[in-house]
Amino acid sequence: MVMETLELFALIIALLTLVKILVVLNNPMIWLNNVAKPVYKNPRTLMAAGLIFGATSLYYLLQEISIIQIFAVMFFVVSIFLIGVAPFSKEISKFAETLYKQKNILRRARVSMIIWIILTLWVISEILF
Repeated sequence: MVMETLELFALIIALLTLVKILVVLNNPMIWLNNVAKPVYKNPRTLMAAGLIFGATSLYYLLQEISIIQIFAVMFFVVSIFLIGVAPFSKEISKFAETLYKQKNILRRARVSMIIWIILTLWVISEILF
């Protein structure tokens, strides 16, 4: 069976999700110590990986669907994310307050903000013009 690229992306996410759920159900600290901490250890490497994965997946997604459809899917994903973080809203609020008090937060988030601005303006222009 030959898999399409989007099917491969979906399978990767499905398998990673399943593995994470099974590991966390068994022992959350195993996930934290063996996956989360090592992954978050080097922010530049993590950002580079995110840029590569993001650009690659966006390229292949745009071969099949529009940027508007991608944002519609993001609406769904954000909804599921909200369900997941809702029980931790107090802790997340405290963490966000700590982050926002930092003087360099905008500089540290600039790459992400630039990407969001570009994609958001692209969607708005596709819809309105």
